[in-house]
Amino acid sequence: MRKLCILTLLFDLAWFLPIAKAEGIGYVDLEQVLNTFTNAQELQRQYQELANELQLIINRHLSNYMLTSQERAEFKGLIAKTTLTESERKRLEELENLAAGRQRELQELENQQNLTDTQKQRLSELQGLRSAADIDINTIVKEYQDQLNKKRDELTTKMEKDIKDKLAKLGITVKENEDVTPYIKQAVDKAIAQVAKAKNLSLVLSNQVVLFGGVDITAEVIKAINK
Repeated sequence: MRKLCILTLLFDLAWFLPIAKAEGIGYVDLEQVLNTFTNAQELQRQYQELANELQLIINRHLSNYMLTSQERAEFKGLIAKTTLTESERKRLEELENLAAGRQRELQELENQQNLTDTQKQRLSELQGLRSAADIDINTIVKEYQDQLNKKRDELTTKMEKDIKDKLAKLGITVKENEDVTPYIKQAVDKAIAQVAKAKNLSLVLSNQVVLFGGVDITAEVIKAINK
């Protein structure tokens, strides 16, 4: 997702906070802090869930492409339902068998030599159906892609609004259309400094650069930045 990745630049940063008359070293899981603050991980999950769902639908259309426009509209309506009646289930099976049979027939005729006039006519009919089906499926794919893009934009807008609301509670104002990334870093800096001072730490690092020792202050930072 386009803006759901705006925070990645912050993940590898380390904060060095010299505090007068302080001792000790702390470390922070910055990715956890940022994911909790922005809720980006959950929004990404929602986006991916819809993407997977739509991909499964598209795959079903691609597997059953040898249908007329009318049959495809019926097929689309049936596979969109969460539950089917017995008659609907049988009709869906009929459409799938019909598409598979036409596909086999088309392949056999295209691989066969010395076709009769009747076979040539049938081959032309099936090839025309395939061409029309390609157009139908391209339209369907675009429709689902538009649906996915709309979901992405909705989630991005929600994420940005939630971030701005949280920043506002911390006394940080972000102007309209302004990049929130530096303000997020400012909020994280402030929270880390606050926790470091309270715990008498002279140095705070990213957990990614700590091999041994130190005090994990991730939970305290999350609490401070989400107050």
